[in-house]
Amino acid sequence: MRNLVDVSEIVGLSAVQRRESRGAHYRSDFPKKNNKEYLKNFFIKRVNGQGKIYERPVEFTRLKPEDIKFE
Repeated sequence: MRNLVDVSEIVGLSAVQRRESRGAHYRSDFPKKNNKEYLKNFFIKRVNGQGKIYERPVEFTRLKPEDIKFE
């Protein structure tokens, strides 16, 4: 049960952080993709018992940025 609570917290934190819709993550208040600001990966680490959100740029291994349609 503890793991389910931890994962639920992480999913919620990342969903609130990303103010756009992308893939299975849909937000009615932000219905479109925003590649300009959110073409990055979010990851979360527990620091002092709290989830801390970090970001890093996407590493393009198959597609080049110029192949991606920015909306």
